[in-house]
Amino acid sequence: MLLCFEVVKRSLGERLRGCRALVKSLQAYDVKYVFGLPGDTSVTLYDEFRKAEPDIHHIMTRDERNAAFMADAYARVAYRPGVCDAPSGGGALYMVPGVSEANNSSIPLIALTTEVSIPYMERGTLTELDQVALFKPVTKWNTLVKKASLIPQIVRKAFREATTGRPGAVHLSLPSDVLGEEIGEDVEIYSEEACKEVPSYRVYPDKESVRRAVSLLLSAEKPVIIAGGGALLSKAWDEVTELAELIVAPVATTLTGKGVIPENHPLSLGVVGDNGGKEYVNEIVRESDLVMFVGCKTGSVATIKWTLLGDSTKLIHVDVDPREIGKNYRTEVGVVGDAKCALRLIIDTIKEKAKKVDRPERLEEIKRKAEEWWDEAESRMDSPPGRIKPQRLVRELRKTLPKGSTLVIDAGTPTPYTAAYYPILEPGRRIVIARAHGEIGYALPGSIGAKLADPGRPTFALCGDGSFVIALGELETVSRVRAPLTLIVFNNGCYSWIKTLQHIYCDKRYYEVDFTDVDYCKIAEGFNLVGKRVEEPEKLEKAFKEALNSDVPTVIEVPVVPMHVEIPPVATWVDLTKKK
Repeated sequence: MLLCFEVVKRSLGERLRGCRALVKSLQAYDVKYVFGLPGDTSVTLYDEFRKAEPDIHHIMTRDERNAAFMADAYARVAYRPGVCDAPSGGGALYMVPGVSEANNSSIPLIALTTEVSIPYMERGTLTELDQVALFKPVTKWNTLVKKASLIPQIVRKAFREATTGRPGAVHLSLPSDVLGEEIGEDVEIYSEEACKEVPSYRVYPDKESVRRAVSLLLSAEKPVIIAGGGALLSKAWDEVTELAELIVAPVATTLTGKGVIPENHPLSLGVVGDNGGKEYVNEIVRESDLVMFVGCKTGSVATIKWTLLGDSTKLIHVDVDPREIGKNYRTEVGVVGDAKCALRLIIDTIKEKAKKVDRPERLEEIKRKAEEWWDEAESRMDSPPGRIKPQRLVRELRKTLPKGSTLVIDAGTPTPYTAAYYPILEPGRRIVIARAHGEIGYALPGSIGAKLADPGRPTFALCGDGSFVIALGELETVSRVRAPLTLIVFNNGCYSWIKTLQHIYCDKRYYEVDFTDVDYCKIAEGFNLVGKRVEEPEKLEKAFKEALNSDVPTVIEVPVVPMHVEIPPVATWVDLTKKK
């Protein structure tokens, strides 16, 4: 085990307190950013953050939930644990949704909350609450730090828990008196080198499960690979592509797995399932005789509530978390291990046993169906006066943005259109999307974290208008940080996802879903940002290029056709409207 050591030396009379030990521990893990906002219980900690500049940049946010979203997006792009902080009481409460999103999405996140001093606990002290109980259901591990001398050890455990096995969120509750407490004369503050990044300590599967998986793969006539977020987190894109080419298996991805394979590859199908899955993609999966899930939770969206697979389809499931294997489907072979490591062993074993498979008719089928889908989609791109179809907006964005750009996507309107109409042209995490809880308001703060994780990449946030308003305060953070990013507001004047549900299931009886008119450009200008409104599709490219070349963050408001007017690629909705 490779360790990076740093011994904290103190001159005569210098006192090392808990808050400094905490910040020095973060520095040992090469933490570059901490996202959060101050409170009564975090004053001493913030004084240490001040001293740690510029090694650690603290990004003050306007809301604790958004601090967690920033740290989450940072972790997804940087492949390093994201760190966020909040004060006691309301601050800790507000952070819970963002921490839960990271944990259920298997994203490494370190959440720090300060707390009232231990002697004041359970005495009715203002802002006190049981933080450990609060965060326990939404974290992989959490604890109350009771002694300052334990801080370096606990921080090391936090990074180890966040990055090993199935990654996730951890939480440390830090009482004010512990942060102010002096600790021993010679304290070693060091990091576990492997746990600075994710995944750490990759797990290899047992040989017998690999052998059985290879046997099934070689006997299949129409195999399909479905890669999820775990494959992307494992950086298994080379292995997924190599295996697909070796056995001529089409590759579909979940929403969170989008980017595992370039979507212009002959074997790429794009996103599968209910939200953004193309009809022909779901059809190819249904007709397969073998499906291999890689880093996929087999959840309701990817499987259209477990109706996607045929009754006779055999399954192989590769996942680092054994609890996911067989959870929703009868599985012939479970392969427990890191996706990259497991696929490498499977590939090497196939190469020892068989020659490369040749199925030209399979490639021709995929090409023909994809071309038919795109031809039909292009024929419906024309927009009515004053509003632009969301799919046209996304297609123009794909034409304009360079390879390697990052899109941070809100739940709701941007999701199905980005999934279906924005092909990823190079492997890696190019789409950042929060799918654990479908929380709106993620894209705006998330784009800040994503941009800071990789400043060289163009970064665009695709926001529904409902989502944008929820996170509106972070426009001040965008302005203050001055990160050159672009925020696109899909303005359909309503909670369009819910309105579409009312359209389909309530016979067009709409209730409590529509907004008043809002001038988002003026709001942007009020925060010293550039604001543009684009109502004609022919002008989108120019607006996108100007934003790309601007040093000032830009908000582009686009009036779009609501989803209930033209049903998006959501499989359940498409089927229901056909039946009507």
